Amino acid sequence: MVGVPFGKSNKETLAVVVSIKEKTAESLKTISFVLDEPYAITEESLQLASYVSDQIFSTFGDVCSACLPSGLHTSCKNFYTRGPEFSKLLLPMGRIPTVMKEKSLTPHQIYDTLSTLLVSGTSQSEEVLCAAWGKKMICWLREKKILTRTACLSWRANVKTQRCIRLGEDSDINRIPKGKNREKYLQLYDYLLQAGNDGATVTNMRDLFQLNLSHLKTLERNGIITLFETVFDRSIPVTIKQDPPGSHPILTPEQSKAYDRLLILLQENKPNASLLFGVTGSGKTNVLLELMDACLKRNQSVIYMVPEIALTSQAQEKFIRRFGETVCVLHSGLSEGERHDAWVSIKDGRKKVVLGTRSAVFAPCQNIGLIIMDEEQDDSYKSDGAFKYHTRTIARFRAAYHNALLVFSSATPDVESFYK
Repeated sequence: MVGVPFGKSNKETLAVVVSIKEKTAESLKTISFVLDEPYAITEESLQLASYVSDQIFSTFGDVCSACLPSGLHTSCKNFYTRGPEFSKLLLPMGRIPTVMKEKSLTPHQIYDTLSTLLVSGTSQSEEVLCAAWGKKMICWLREKKILTRTACLSWRANVKTQRCIRLGEDSDINRIPKGKNREKYLQLYDYLLQAGNDGATVTNMRDLFQLNLSHLKTLERNGIITLFETVFDRSIPVTIKQDPPGSHPILTPEQSKAYDRLLILLQENKPNASLLFGVTGSGKTNVLLELMDACLKRNQSVIYMVPEIALTSQAQEKFIRRFGETVCVLHSGLSEGERHDAWVSIKDGRKKVVLGTRSAVFAPCQNIGLIIMDEEQDDSYKSDGAFKYHTRTIARFRAAYHNALLVFSSATPDVESFYK
């Protein structure tokens, strides 16, 4: 992923690099920046985009956007600094340019105003300059290199941080200030001593010991504590305890038979697909949970999809009790920040089990071993938005790419899945 100046106005826009050539045309614009990990688009995503755009009525960009985290879209704000030809405003121009005549301005007046707004080394926003003279004048100044424009990108869903505290490296209890708050300071000291290097959040410490930021700053100046920033994970927190090993239900003979056949397919390390067909209440979920457990023991990732958001909350507790903090929920019902952080936790490998609706099929899992479509006959797996696709199409491609097992589960399977 890169940022490029797009169009006549050179607006900064995100773009995908699909190939690199040794030589380029001279008229091409220069790349503004390269987007680093974890947002770099993968080779799998590029191949998926190429495949899907050839198979169905969608664009290459539609697929790439679906593979990227929610919130990875930019808003661009332009800032201006003095350009290399800034001093030319003081030189004789001969005929006054039309844009200056329209505003009844002289080059010297513009120079004086810009010298005040743009003190050497500083910048000013486009809004401020346009409010003073209009966009036509600013464009003319930029074309004449009197002003230089710089685009500043801001993300709709950036990484969120929170302020934390821990004991300083040379912390000494004897340096704690005396006075009416000393007892609170001592309690905080003991608490942070137990917390270790991870420390605690400022918010929690303020509430727990009735200390404000001014008190904490005093302790920092005395070398007692250190204030620092840490990344705050907005993905759904895990509050359910994991069940102890061996406490899950034992499979019945019929369930064991189905599980054994699926396990053989999982262990073949090649693309496979299977339909788990059973009436409601027959224990299909128990079979799938055992299969997921086997996949995780192979250090592989699992994508488990359900047709509706409401079903994710029903399955979430069951999954967390079985697999603990490795479970991640991903669907459109989450906030943009929650989806962004969930996506990042999947990409960096912290989460191995992805539970979600059809959009979860694009989750950036590494080394996928198992993809499950529960209630696969449901029409909700078909996207009728701007990017039209069937989840089954994407799932088949990803299973083939990772040599994974794709399992369709249903009591009333789709006719195509049943006979295929």
